[in-house]
Amino acid sequence: MNAQIPPTGGSGDGRSYVSMGINMGAAFMAFAGKAETLKDALLEGVQNSLDKGANIINIVLNQKTSYVAIRDNGDGVSVEEFHLKLSRIGLSLKLDDKDSLGQFGMGFLGPLGKCELFTFTSCPKGGAQYLQWTFVTKDIENSRDKPPIPQVAIPGLVYRPQNAGKLKVGTPTWWRSQLVVHNYKQDRLLARIGSARSLVDEIKRLYREKMLQNDAVITVKFTNKDGTEDKVENEMAERHSGKPLPRH
Repeated sequence: MNAQIPPTGGSGDGRSYVSMGINMGAAFMAFAGKAETLKDALLEGVQNSLDKGANIINIVLNQKTSYVAIRDNGDGVSVEEFHLKLSRIGLSLKLDDKDSLGQFGMGFLGPLGKCELFTFTSCPKGGAQYLQWTFVTKDIENSRDKPPIPQVAIPGLVYRPQNAGKLKVGTPTWWRSQLVVHNYKQDRLLARIGSARSLVDEIKRLYREKMLQNDAVITVKFTNKDGTEDKVENEMAERHSGKPLPRH
């Protein structure tokens, strides 16, 4: 099954769609280009997680294998929301409205064009089925009317909060959404990240208030180009100390 932008008229599912009248492959690439670097897309992805209510976010950044993963326990994304976001991409560009998709759209499509492929896997809160969508840069870049984005169900995967006990059936997982980037292109800003600590500190600086609001913890596993591993676990944003400013 492919998640595609349907043509004008009925789709067979009772809904109607409007043709954008533009090259949709180019539209996807143009929108993804609003996140100028993969580091931008990574940070937008973290904000997406926080906006979805996540209080646990795990990031893997492997500079040796050009691999990035973001996992969170937020509310997840339904298939209806996924299709709605895709259908709005062409319209947002046609109207030059960068805010019509919000931060979700930027983190959602940001890796496109900056890697060989990436996958997005999610199960909405209250749902029972994990779905995975695959974005292959070359395929989408060469498409015109209907960018191919294969959708597959992930059988047996069951959401289970951490420390919630064992399942009798299925494979438990603590995350509801996962973004995985494979074979990313060289990124000068991403290359400057020298440790898990430096990435965690930047995330806290950018999203401190939202982290505090969610009572969120961040874990980053970092591998540099020579294979050396570094990890920061369950880091929280610091609250203001409340100490008075010194008098002069």
